[in-house]
Amino acid sequence: MLERHAVHGQDVLLGDKRVVLRDRIRAFAIAEVQPHAARIDREAQFPRDIYRRAATEGLVGFLRPAGAARDTLEWALMMEEMGAASASVADILLLSEMIALILDEGSSEQQRELLGPLLAGEQLGAFALTEINAGSDAAAIETQAEPDGDDYILNGRCLPGVRQWNCACMKL
Repeated sequence: MLERHAVHGQDVLLGDKRVVLRDRIRAFAIAEVQPHAARIDREAQFPRDIYRRAATEGLVGFLRPAGAARDTLEWALMMEEMGAASASVADILLLSEMIALILDEGSSEQQRELLGPLLAGEQLGAFALTEINAGSDAAAIETQAEPDGDDYILNGRCLPGVRQWNCACMKL
């Protein structure tokens, strides 16, 4: 991990509440994330244990009213600390925030069935944008989710070279 240096006067500008929050997130990132960062990247495996612990710490759905209900500056502090420990884990938390944002607009039933378990780290959201025939043009995406009992089957294809766990469908 990169050596962290305090910026003169930064703590005064942040205020006591944000400094305590930043330091708590930093301690979590150093103790729980950083020791596993190289393995996560090397093995390209989704770090379910770290994701669940991050949810317990209130880091999943960080900005969402149903989650930690933090503000944008606090979000930036969280992402900076998590990113310093592991860009992969920071990216996972960003994706969870995006999924939670989408679910904020869902029905009460969707929020109860999907948002609550997502914020608790009990379920994972998935967002796929890159496809073999579409690139990152969301309007050209061809993949469809088809119900299969309690699960869904995705009928799309990953781009060559994209890590498998980035394309995996995780049960919601």
